[in-house]
Amino acid sequence: MPERVRREPEREIGDSPPVRTPVPPRLGSNRMSEIAWGDPDGGLRLGLAAAGGSLEVSLANVGDKPLTVLSYIATGGRDHLDWFTVTLAGGADRPHQLQFIDDRDRSAKVREELEPGGSLTHVIDLADWAARPINAGRPLAAGHYRATASYQVEGEPGAWTGRLDSGETKFSLPG
Repeated sequence: MPERVRREPEREIGDSPPVRTPVPPRLGSNRMSEIAWGDPDGGLRLGLAAAGGSLEVSLANVGDKPLTVLSYIATGGRDHLDWFTVTLAGGADRPHQLQFIDDRDRSAKVREELEPGGSLTHVIDLADWAARPINAGRPLAAGHYRATASYQVEGEPGAWTGRLDSGETKFSLPG
């Protein structure tokens, strides 16, 4: 099985550039096995993993052709993940959906070409995004959570379009 290698992106924008990783044909005992993958559609699948107070969303090309995906919005500051949402259940709050969009004056869509077997991963700082106005502007309560993610792209010529849902992952936020 090929070795999984994380490499830094060629250009870093904001605090959460995607990390590209070859996806092994079968999940082994490395970090990729901790990702809760959803069902593929059109050769692409979405996964979600908890990492401390962050979540990692991953897109993986499981098909046999290269795919162009919309990765993030470069804003000159923190990257925005317009096409991703995370639904949280648990803690002291009722279930709610987090979005990863904020005010911006200038921005650019960043497309990534995923070769067959390739993936990209974004790290989401939950505390930071939950406290933004688009997400009710208040911190997440301490407790145990269940999370799922969605990736949805519509009407984007030359890029993968459709909706993907991840599997469910669990994590805890300390009090």
